[in-house]
Amino acid sequence: MHFSKIVVAFIIFLVILSSLSAAAANDKQNVLAANQLNIEAYQMLKQGNYVAAYGISKKAALISKQENNLPEIARAYSNLAASNSYLGENEKALLLYDKSLKISQSSNDLLGIGRALNNVADIYSQLNQPQEELKYRILRLENSLLTRNRKDQLIAYIGLTNVYTALGHTEKANTYYVLADSIQKKELDPFLEIYVLFSKSKLHEKAKDYSSAIKLINRALNIAKSNHFSGLVVSSYTNLAESYFYAKNYRAASKQALQSLSEAKLLGMKQRQSQIHQLLSKIYVEKGNFEKALVHNQKASLLNESLSGEKVRQLGEITRIDRQTKETEDKLIQAQKDQEILSLQLEWHRQNQLFWLSLLVVFSLSIFFIYYRISSNKEIVRQKKLNKQLEELDIVKDRVLTNTSHELRTPLNGIIGLSDIILQDDDNRIPDSVVNSIKLIKSSGEQLSLVVNDILEMSKLKSNKITVVHSPFDLAKLLRDVISICEPSAIKKQVNLEFQESGKEIMVRQDRGRIQQIMLNLVGNAIKFTDSGSVSTQIELLADEVSIFISDSGIGIPSEKIERIFEGFEQVDSSDSRAQSGSGLGLAISRGLAEALGGSLTLHSTLGQGTQVIVTLPIGVIDG
Repeated sequence: MHFSKIVVAFIIFLVILSSLSAAAANDKQNVLAANQLNIEAYQMLKQGNYVAAYGISKKAALISKQENNLPEIARAYSNLAASNSYLGENEKALLLYDKSLKISQSSNDLLGIGRALNNVADIYSQLNQPQEELKYRILRLENSLLTRNRKDQLIAYIGLTNVYTALGHTEKANTYYVLADSIQKKELDPFLEIYVLFSKSKLHEKAKDYSSAIKLINRALNIAKSNHFSGLVVSSYTNLAESYFYAKNYRAASKQALQSLSEAKLLGMKQRQSQIHQLLSKIYVEKGNFEKALVHNQKASLLNESLSGEKVRQLGEITRIDRQTKETEDKLIQAQKDQEILSLQLEWHRQNQLFWLSLLVVFSLSIFFIYYRISSNKEIVRQKKLNKQLEELDIVKDRVLTNTSHELRTPLNGIIGLSDIILQDDDNRIPDSVVNSIKLIKSSGEQLSLVVNDILEMSKLKSNKITVVHSPFDLAKLLRDVISICEPSAIKKQVNLEFQESGKEIMVRQDRGRIQQIMLNLVGNAIKFTDSGSVSTQIELLADEVSIFISDSGIGIPSEKIERIFEGFEQVDSSDSRAQSGSGLGLAISRGLAEALGGSLTLHSTLGQGTQVIVTLPIGVIDG
């Protein structure tokens, strides 16, 4: 009798295990299906089949939700938004893109975040809201810097160039164009190069330099033709026509517009055809040929009516898909309820066999939980006590370091001063071996004095006792002075020391001495840890702040040590046999000073490839 019960229990266990395995296999298949559906939907979007793309994206969203697959849910919402955007439903598209962004942020999917930010910015561009667009373009750039993907950064720079051009901020637009162009020259991506050229041409148009704009668009046209980018060929012809129109060269404008119209017809681009007909209508009005202007205006109206009717039909299809999807979701919910009822019935049949086993498990878990709570409480109390002791020790440590440093200063100054006096003796009565020993004593004293000064500076920062004195000065000149001071060290190591500057004054109101201290620390550090290659410094001026970039091709920093080096007394090579000397306080002091000046200091590094430090400071109010 007992044996038969054991057999029945074992069979039930096998059935449950089999069900779980089947469910796991089905989950995997659904995840793959969601991914494949999203890829298929994107292909439909590229082909212009927006209704099909919408329907496929709905299925992908449904499967992804069932499996709680956040990246695929975000992609599905992005595809749904794109379908709405192409059909003119920008408000709906914006809501869907916003959902996609929030889901990507919740799963820390950097690529998904970047894609969503770019899409939201594009929608605000279509809605002619440049200020909102600018906000998302800046976020897009910050995200691309986190991914460290050069093409992501290039796309972000192109977007910022275009929005600043639209806002009339040509200086900022030019700054981001230069950054985009420098990446493009390294990446050599012909598709993105066309967009870089389009951005620069718009800048020339803004400055009414139409001949330069036309030259750039012709370059873009040649690249598009040689790479068979048909859509961009049409865009190039259209941009050429617009530039000639602004330049009042109506003959050339109509020629390029007709060429663009011919290409757009071959590709079935009705929206583009309507745009070109409207442009041709304007051209013929300016030429005084009102009959032809009317013809093109009527053709544009007919195309718009056709497009509107098609959009209404497609939106009707989308509504039908939404209704069917809702019915499917309702059926799935009902099926889940039926499954739950069936499971309850099965559970009722199993109760007699599993009751005692369940009771045993519950009892064991209760005992374990009680034991765990008691142990956890003891550990929490112990940790709190230990944390308090560590905090007290940290305070004592800071006090000892500060007091010791102050006490060391006087004898150290005496050692260095007496060494100088002995070395300046002109009688030459001291043997060379003794002179060398005195020089070594002086050098060691100076090195120890630097360490003592670093410790005192760190102590002031921790106790917020740093004094800041603001005055106006030329930041570019200060950096040139820093480069001159550090140049002998760079020449000695055969490291190329560069300062990329525009030659213009950059006036700021800040603490000159503190900024010089920061720059000497950072440039000196870069030279110290670079055995070959270069160390470069660059200034980027924004509206109310300035960023200084110090980049080197040195040994780099392991990712796990990047935050630790800002805590002080930490070097990349912390072994007893390390090649570089120092207290390890330079970066910690520099960040503390930057923050005391109202700015920030960030660091990006790759082991074996180099390091980039970015110091951002407020410009301050310049008198007069």
